[in-house]
Amino acid sequence: MIIMEVIPSFDPLGGAENFVFNLSIDLQKAAKVYVVSLYHRENAYVADELEKRGIEIIYLNKCEGLDIGCTRRFNRVLKSIKPDIVHLHLNSYLVCLPAMLSKTSRFIYTFHTMISNETYGGTNNPRNILIKFLMKC
Repeated sequence: MIIMEVIPSFDPLGGAENFVFNLSIDLQKAAKVYVVSLYHRENAYVADELEKRGIEIIYLNKCEGLDIGCTRRFNRVLKSIKPDIVHLHLNSYLVCLPAMLSKTSRFIYTFHTMISNETYGGTNNPRNILIKFLMKC
């Protein structure tokens, strides 16, 4: 099984970043794991530790804001690796949206915070409706 973990960046290193770091290490025992960082190499410690364990990190060098080129780069990576599962974190789903619609792989999205009216606008927020639709929640 091939699993791809997708996260915007490992910097700053917070809860979601630690989660992806530890999950990737644990999953490596049972599957081939790739980590995709939308931005460039920013946290040498995390990168070195993952690479030391045989986990390849792919950097898409995303520019700030809307970056169509990053979406194309992600699609190329997806086609070359052909993962069974793509696990998305934080706002990485925005770059992955066209690939999610093509249904070439199974996509999973993890919320790293409680969904509430204060944080994400509740159940009627367009963002949450989109994620639920795409993830079949």
